[in-house]
Amino acid sequence: MKSKTMRSTHRGAGPCAARRTLSRLLLPALAATLLPLAAPAGAAAADNEWAPAKPLRMVVTFPPGGTADLLARIIGPGLGEALGQQVVVDNRPGAGGLIGSEIVARAGNDGLTFGLVAAGAHALNATLMKKQLPYDPVKDFTWITPLVVTPFVLVVANANPARSVADLLANAKAKGVPLNYGSPGNGTMNQIAGAMLQQRAGQPMTHIAYKGGAPAMNDIMGGQLDMMFNPVPSVQPYVQSGRLRGLAIGSATRSPQLPDVPTMAEAGFPDFEAGETFALVAPATMPPAALKRINAEVSKLLHRADIAERIKSQGMEISLAGPGEYDATVAAHIREYAKLIRDAGISTD
Repeated sequence: MKSKTMRSTHRGAGPCAARRTLSRLLLPALAATLLPLAAPAGAAAADNEWAPAKPLRMVVTFPPGGTADLLARIIGPGLGEALGQQVVVDNRPGAGGLIGSEIVARAGNDGLTFGLVAAGAHALNATLMKKQLPYDPVKDFTWITPLVVTPFVLVVANANPARSVADLLANAKAKGVPLNYGSPGNGTMNQIAGAMLQQRAGQPMTHIAYKGGAPAMNDIMGGQLDMMFNPVPSVQPYVQSGRLRGLAIGSATRSPQLPDVPTMAEAGFPDFEAGETFALVAPATMPPAALKRINAEVSKLLHRADIAERIKSQGMEISLAGPGEYDATVAAHIREYAKLIRDAGISTD
């Protein structure tokens, strides 16, 4: 009887079993029909849940060993750990940043390629290299976030009698001889800083372009050059050793590395800020979710005490913004620099 009851129960479940069998056959087929309608991985997820499926590529528009490369090596590992994928640093220097920037502009819309660039140089190129640009400097990019600002310091030789910017200008005016200032080359932010001072001071000055910052620094210390705007990391050891004198720094506040050097505002030139901003930029087609996630993770990294201290020890100031918020700033700089370039007759020739 027991066996009959068991057989009877089995036979009685026949229709249910058939329905379960039919469901097992239909559900995979139904799922298969829905798969083409599903969003790509990460696209439908919340912004803070976007996760790359492959390694990311950070295109650096400078050669290894410089400030930009240093930042990339600091950020890359931590960002890769946060996103669960390696961040490959790809140095693509040359043509004033155009080579690397074009790679970023032409990258796909998967969120996997972005760049680390000098935002000031990017803004200058919009005017100085307009005919050579293989991309639109505004429309083809969206800015993930600025990273750091490297303020410029106005330096003179220690033998120079000037103890302030006012002294420097007054001495030149009394002699009736224009001040000459050096830069690492035509069309650099260093030259723009000198042109800004010339414009604000209303005094004639002569720009001398060098092939790099080191030769110009040597000529300042040797007395062949009157002055130069150069980043804090470049001048810090010379100022501290007494070979150069810092007259003013082009930032809103004094530098912890050079606390005795006043700001340009303190020197009598309000709203005078000069330096270079290094920033992360992406193609305009980067998905908003990817833009937001990378921005958030980089912000967390730069707020870490160990990383923040490492950056600040290099004379750089951390500067962050929300995803896409820096777009308007770069566009404003392009307009501002275009006018200054025209007024000062600056060219890359």
